[in-house]
Amino acid sequence: MDELVEWSKDFEYDLRNGSGAPTLLTLAIADNDAQAGLLVETALKLIESADGPVDEVSARQLTPETAAFQHVISRLPGFLIVRDVEVPLNQLVVSMCAAHQHRIREDSQAGLLVIGTPAGIAALRSHPAMGFLSRATPLDVRNGQGRPR
Repeated sequence: MDELVEWSKDFEYDLRNGSGAPTLLTLAIADNDAQAGLLVETALKLIESADGPVDEVSARQLTPETAAFQHVISRLPGFLIVRDVEVPLNQLVVSMCAAHQHRIREDSQAGLLVIGTPAGIAALRSHPAMGFLSRATPLDVRNGQGRPR
């Protein structure tokens, strides 16, 4: 997973150097929970070492009740990690990402990491409200490759 290591180094640098940095907005593709878990673990460790506030949510467990809570959280400075993005696309993921994009523009300590299946990430990217994701750093951690696309 050399590319995951490379992404991690870039991510750590970007966390310390502020808004607009490329890896602070990353879309990652993973084949399974183990690959996604390694990426989440790596990101959490780096965000916490940079003293950044972070929230993590699984798209599989996202309901209107948790979405309401996450919308409140998304208005606070911080980094949001959304994992388990699949098809059919949970529209609450779209709402959370859209809300959090404003935080990213306003706060140098804010960012977004979205991890999902190839189809889930493609569905999110193609959603009309997700145009800002065209600036996202793509990362593919399938099959242990960890290669950026």
